[in-house]
Amino acid sequence: MLRSGVAPFVRWSAPPAVAAGILVAVLGARSSAAAPPRAAPPVDATLELTAACEAGSTEPSALDIALSLPLRGRPVFRLDDEVFGSRGMAALVSSATAVDARGPLALTRRLTAGPTLELAAAREVTGTVTLRYRARSVPVADDGARFGLRHDATGIGGVGGYFLALPESPGDYRVRVTWAPPACPAGTGGEGASTFGGATAETTGGLDELRAAAYFFGHPRVAAADDGDARVRTAWFGEPALDTAAAARWAARVFAAERAVFADDDPGAYSVFVRVLPELGARSNGVGQPRSLVLAIGPAIGFGPRLRTNLAHEMLHRWLGHTLRLAGSSFWLTEGFTVHYAAVVMQRAGLSTPDELLAELNVTATRQFANEYAGASNDEIRRGFFASDALSLVPYTRGALYAAELDGAIRRASHGLRSLDDALRALVREARAAPGRDGLPPEAFRRMVVRELGAAGARRFDAVIERGARPEPPDDAFGPCFTRRPRTVAVYQLGFDDRRSLVAPRAIRGLVAGSAAARAGLVEGDRLLALEPSFLDPDHEAAVTVERAGQPVVVRYLPARPGPRRDGFEWVRVAGVPDARCVPPG
Repeated sequence: MLRSGVAPFVRWSAPPAVAAGILVAVLGARSSAAAPPRAAPPVDATLELTAACEAGSTEPSALDIALSLPLRGRPVFRLDDEVFGSRGMAALVSSATAVDARGPLALTRRLTAGPTLELAAAREVTGTVTLRYRARSVPVADDGARFGLRHDATGIGGVGGYFLALPESPGDYRVRVTWAPPACPAGTGGEGASTFGGATAETTGGLDELRAAAYFFGHPRVAAADDGDARVRTAWFGEPALDTAAAARWAARVFAAERAVFADDDPGAYSVFVRVLPELGARSNGVGQPRSLVLAIGPAIGFGPRLRTNLAHEMLHRWLGHTLRLAGSSFWLTEGFTVHYAAVVMQRAGLSTPDELLAELNVTATRQFANEYAGASNDEIRRGFFASDALSLVPYTRGALYAAELDGAIRRASHGLRSLDDALRALVREARAAPGRDGLPPEAFRRMVVRELGAAGARRFDAVIERGARPEPPDDAFGPCFTRRPRTVAVYQLGFDDRRSLVAPRAIRGLVAGSAAARAGLVEGDRLLALEPSFLDPDHEAAVTVERAGQPVVVRYLPARPGPRRDGFEWVRVAGVPDARCVPPG
């Protein structure tokens, strides 16, 4: 998730691109434990979606869902009430009914610990079961889940994990995904599409694939572009402040470059669904899936470095996070390595400038060394990931820096004949051949390190990734144009408890006496209107808007903790090296 700018009541809840990784884990894991070998023949199923309008409106504000599939026993259809910090999904589901071969099937609705919405069959079922219900959407102008069902005049849509109630059913399904004509007044136009294709599409796999997919209906701006055999299709809902055709062309170029890294020759098109949300201002974030991604962008964002990096990062999750993932806690791989590759692939392909790459590298390094949890172990991260924003950032920054270190070590050990690219391609092939959907065992990556670097490499992996030692990329990790030099970094401190402060009624809570926030003029109890906390970077201003005498007042300060600075490093340009040589090894 990549963000910039100011928006009302937006709490920094995740580091760059973390949404993708978390949603991969949350939405893609539910049915994996019982997954059978991939050789089992798929079972036919259908998912029909219908955009529905309220009485007197021509703007769809709900989806009517009909899921049909053969089941046994007393199935229970489940939907998490909280998805990636957004609560209340259960309240948006209504009018649930079911039938099977014997006729109407009574359902018991309950909200269990988790919390999880359950729609439980009251008896044993026979044959094909069809579940029908309505999932209401939230207007884009209101508070709602960023990737849940949202709607405006251009259409409705979101990620399935926020509104699809699915059974715990093992095995693979051949699912026909269709859009029915809208349940709206005559003349209501629009077309439906999903991760899997257009108005009628098919997918084969576990039901978790339905949960992780995107579904949209309406009349967006559509732009398509090809780069060789890399095909990208984009759909923009709302009023983006950028050239959507140019953005599609750029997306096709970066997708082609990423496919080349992972030797991916799948000819299928990649879909990008973009929703404009007023709350985001000039910021963006997204969630990537194997065949599509969903971006949420603000109405003021242009197609600059932040949004381009966001696109490149989310597309990379096709390989890092979906195809290649490790069982257990491996955000350092699926997110940290993705941070690394988004930066270097764009530069290799000529899609970013040397100065843009330099800025990205130094933001990553600064956030690592400024983080009070920089030395946390992987087990500490696993146990506290969802409880601490700062702790959740560590695998992204430390993982990215370790990726650069590992790449340099592999190049040195092989005398330039191999690189991290080669090692990851081998792991991707191994993952594609593995049965089930749990990901490779955690030791698979360590075995790869041993193959490339021997026992010393494995000890270094354990020290950095498992125990939290400082990564040490080589000075020339990003080519001859940049070199590494030491620097000291202030420890990040926002200066108040942002989580407590954003609980209604929103007000400054937990103000730290003597902090930069207090010295800048924030007062305990100030009514909080907006927060831009600089995303754990003490070198960038935090902007906090509070109300004083009925008027908004913006308080700006560098969110740095008073006291000793930490030893770290940064990259700088090498004098005399032209831009043409500023290409990371590839």
